[in-house]
Amino acid sequence: YFWDKLVKKHKDELSVVKEYFERTKVVFNNIESDAEKHAEFIYLNTSGTEDDQASLAEFAEEKGYELYETLALMKSNHLLMTISMLYHIWEQQLIKFCIKELSNDIKFEKKSLEYSDVKNIFEIHGIKIEEKKSWKKLRELKALVNTIKHGDGDSANKLRKIRPDFFKIDFL
Repeated sequence: YFWDKLVKKHKDELSVVKEYFERTKVVFNNIESDAEKHAEFIYLNTSGTEDDQASLAEFAEEKGYELYETLALMKSNHLLMTISMLYHIWEQQLIKFCIKELSNDIKFEKKSLEYSDVKNIFEIHGIKIEEKKSWKKLRELKALVNTIKHGDGDSANKLRKIRPDFFKIDFL
């Protein structure tokens, strides 16, 4: 549907997201060690009597665990936000393409298009997006992104039906 140079441009835009994800995810490589160091720092830098050492150790361990939970959540959200960003960049690429092409022939407010309009524009031009092999995955991705953004709701319910594995938590 797009000429080769435009496809390359769009792929390059999306690869920037991957590059920055790869560069930033390393912050979360050692969260267990970071939490242990935090607990040790608290233990070594909090004063107390010898009788308080067991309580202090327990307190420091609890603070280390709290930091680990926070860092684990941040690590997870880092991945989820990257997924969301990739989807939104892709969606905006399609919208911008349609705006640019339509602007050649008609005048309209450039901020007036949404993804549903893009789908209709493609269909008017003989491209039935819903019949493409990728459609199922695109709907799955949209439900995932909306679940990431909005939490439990309609999109999460749709996603549970098509990808229940996304909602299984493995504690072992």
